Amino acid sequence: MRIIQVCPRFLPAIGGVETHVYEIAKRLSKDNEVLVYTTDPSGKLPAEENIGGIKIKRFKSYAPNESYFFSPQLYFALKKESCDILHLHSYQAFPAFLAYLAMNEKQRKKLIVTPHYHPKGGTAFRSALRKMYDRVQKQLLLKADKVICVSEHEKRLLKEKFGMSSQKMVHIPNGIEIKKFKKLE
Repeated sequence: MRIIQVCPRFLPAIGGVETHVYEIAKRLSKDNEVLVYTTDPSGKLPAEENIGGIKIKRFKSYAPNESYFFSPQLYFALKKESCDILHLHSYQAFPAFLAYLAMNEKQRKKLIVTPHYHPKGGTAFRSALRKMYDRVQKQLLLKADKVICVSEHEKRLLKEKFGMSSQKMVHIPNGIEIKKFKKLE
């Protein structure tokens, strides 16, 4: 199976979404072709890289204050792709929406979204932008075959905000590697 995951940032960037995408990609790459499409606002990382069987493609982006990650190059590259599963991460950043626009139903069999959703922006300006953004971006969630929520709280927020069906959403919490914590016992 060919799986494309799209996220605003990926390794070596450190963060919750970056770790989440890496852990999923690492496991899926054992039996599938996994590509991660992401951005690199610095322009200093390799444009293409392979980490443990995960093919990574990075694109220059405009990311003021490490936000939004707008990348026309990512959009145009995905227009040329096809996959069995398109898995989009981080609802509040542009790469997910650009990927949704770039790849139509003929180019992908299934659309999965893990929104990592939070209802407000970090500043008053971002919260104001968010109101406009939500009107457009909600189609990404409503068109998804499945929406993976990392918490029951996130699932409730999406249901309240967008009227999403419980059948479309599934709660899969983030995991941990137990063996990393065995030394603490």
